[in-house]
Amino acid sequence: MVKTEHKDEDGKDNTRKITRETVIGEAARSSDDAPEIMFGYGLHCLGCGMTAFETIEQGCGAHGMSDEEIDKMVEDLNEAAEKEALGSGDD
Repeated sequence: MVKTEHKDEDGKDNTRKITRETVIGEAARSSDDAPEIMFGYGLHCLGCGMTAFETIEQGCGAHGMSDEEIDKMVEDLNEAAEKEALGSGDD
């Protein structure tokens, strides 16, 4: 999971979030809903070998996604990861 919750010695939240620079494969593992979210935005390349190396920005750009679409997908991925981390999923 990309988003890991932990505090540093000062008690500050060091939660890692998904960004445009996050590798696609890592983002896909960020929550149970991540693959479905990515598919919904037209990013169907989760089985591709490049997902281990290519960032969200690179992959989405190669598929013609706009900056706004990329930003919204990243936002949705973070929301799903946060929801799952808090245990408020639809289990």
